[in-house]
Amino acid sequence: QAAIALAGAAGDRAELAHARRQLAVTLTRDVAYGGIEQLDAIAELLGASIAIFEELGDKWGVGAAHVVLAYAGLATGDVAMATRAVAHARLALAAAGERFALARLAGAEAMLAELARLRSRRATSTGPRSSTGRRSSCTASTGWPMACRRRCSDWPRWPRRAAARIADPLSSPGGNR
Repeated sequence: QAAIALAGAAGDRAELAHARRQLAVTLTRDVAYGGIEQLDAIAELLGASIAIFEELGDKWGVGAAHVVLAYAGLATGDVAMATRAVAHARLALAAAGERFALARLAGAEAMLAELARLRSRRATSTGPRSSTGRRSSCTASTGWPMACRRRCSDWPRWPRRAAARIADPLSSPGGNR
């Protein structure tokens, strides 16, 4: 928040957009590690960042902000938001030609593909049983809502941890494990 205030005071719009995106990364990681969900704050920060990046013509910034939004969707169970963010990030990052952020995007796409695979298995009557031996019917009809995630023992925990680990497209490849 201090970086946002300093960038705003200096009138540096690009730095302001980066600071907002970085705070959104921090909030996303907090959610992914079991902290308080602040999806509205994350979306607001990233929306403001994306608007500035688009105004400045910074395709990488637009794409990186959408990658963070995708991981926020994964961390909170909002698969639809994550899917939309991945599509927008793919367009922006392809135009930017930056490979590191594209690799982060590929991680989000892989998680979405795995969630879709798990969903399709659970939608069938012969789907897998939870760790308690019960069949889960709540995720088959509702997707992956927050209420279900908190209630069901078979909600996959890995997307939250993985989303936290790789949510920041600016982190160095070796320093974010």
